[in-house]
Amino acid sequence: MSEKSELLQHFQEIIYLLEFHESNIFRINAYRNAMQALRSIDSDLQELINSGGLEEIKGIGKGIAESIMQFHERRTTDTMDELRIGVPDSLFELFEIFGLGPKRIHTLFYDLQICSIDELENACKNGQIADTKGFGERVQQNLLEEIARLRSHKNIILLPHALAFSDIFRSILRANSAVIQFTSVGQLRRTREIYSEISYLVLVNNRQAFIDELLRQGEIVRGEEILEISGYNVKVILHTAVTSAEYQEKELRLLNPAIEIKEETGEIFPETWEDEYYQIDKSSITLGSPTLNLKRIKGMIHFHTIWSDGNNSLKQMVEYGTHLGYSYFVVTDHSKSASYAHGLTEERVLMQREEARILSEQSGIPIFYGIESDILPDGSLDYSNDFLKNFDFVIASVHSHFTMPEEEMTQRIIRAIKHPATKLWGHPTGRLLSRRDGYRCDMMKIIEACAAYNTGIEINANPLRLDLDWRWMPYAQARGCMFSINSDAHSVDDIHYLQYGVLMARKGGLQESDVINCMNAEEFGEYISLKSWD
Repeated sequence: MSEKSELLQHFQEIIYLLEFHESNIFRINAYRNAMQALRSIDSDLQELINSGGLEEIKGIGKGIAESIMQFHERRTTDTMDELRIGVPDSLFELFEIFGLGPKRIHTLFYDLQICSIDELENACKNGQIADTKGFGERVQQNLLEEIARLRSHKNIILLPHALAFSDIFRSILRANSAVIQFTSVGQLRRTREIYSEISYLVLVNNRQAFIDELLRQGEIVRGEEILEISGYNVKVILHTAVTSAEYQEKELRLLNPAIEIKEETGEIFPETWEDEYYQIDKSSITLGSPTLNLKRIKGMIHFHTIWSDGNNSLKQMVEYGTHLGYSYFVVTDHSKSASYAHGLTEERVLMQREEARILSEQSGIPIFYGIESDILPDGSLDYSNDFLKNFDFVIASVHSHFTMPEEEMTQRIIRAIKHPATKLWGHPTGRLLSRRDGYRCDMMKIIEACAAYNTGIEINANPLRLDLDWRWMPYAQARGCMFSINSDAHSVDDIHYLQYGVLMARKGGLQESDVINCMNAEEFGEYISLKSWD
């Protein structure tokens, strides 16, 4: 994360605390305006400071400029230090609970003396929250469900962290003189989206010597043929073998039990596949390793810029994406209803579209102009039909009203999918892994609608989303749906998220031919013209 991104996150936390303390609205707005000002500037934080003109930037006054300097020097600010006085660390647990905003947390803390998740859970179970003004029975039940979800995810890590941790532990195993060879098994072998453990099968020449060296890295809490290592933020399990025959036998047993050999062909399913597919016979899935890999992705679709809630300019995103090897781009900032993300009004849409046109002409790089349109509660898109014709590519996404009844949500989404402007259904379930479950909808009906109305389905590669869930990919693939693997990048660093989307697509059994942005720019242009207003 860049220093500028860290500063923006720091300012957002200040806003939460200012709201919690019920501070002056003008002070809160000063930080909001500063965040918007910082997003709208191409320069990184070091360049802004070196220029000596922080206070000359509209939206940044003397006090905010001083805070920026403080953050640059010591990664905190006097304002944050002041706001944290008298606030116990445990209170910040409450900010992790979906459905609890700063004002409600203020009530819990000052009226009910609740400052931790445990205390909130007890108050919910005792009915105290339901009797509190501004909460009620429904909120109390939702809080209990959210607390249970948080507890179930307490000891899990996301895909990028699992891969990074795996690299560290592989180095530990390589450095162990008793290790002959090793391979990943379990969740890591299967490329899961979330991990409760990291597991390896290890062939050693001397088990005791292997254990002795491991003890320098962590505490072994379980012995015999399976070692569990403590001292890490995720469970580490090592299955050991001392002969090659034992190693091979255990490898077959520990591999995903869904792997099976087709007797008539001798082919096997890829090792990352699992016996958890919904509504599909495995015999209809293409066998063998998918052809899809990151190098096959030619177009960068779905990314945000400083025009809405991104941290980099369109030029910076395109230049960095080109550096990474992408040959065409589809910019899709937020639509006007997304006020929280500085969504684009009609006037600003036309201004950005012109910027994209000029940049494309000057650089020679194809830039398609798009929008990520909110799907409004009634299923309509965020601009009039006539105005939607200004876009080459519309991603329709749900960003609000997540708790609608299942049938209403299903019809809401299907109406958006049917719209002639909609080219892609964005982050289909709206889930945030370890933070928020997806909304309730009839996925089978919606996938059928995508197939019928030639609307692609996004595989959002943000590690918090990885949405569409891989378990639905074979069903959608079998019905002829096309997919787009997108980073949903809000900064140049986020573009690297694409690798995680590719891993999930491979896990779902997708091939290069199933993925829209594996097309070249000319093919992509022809593809998006298939769904027209005629």
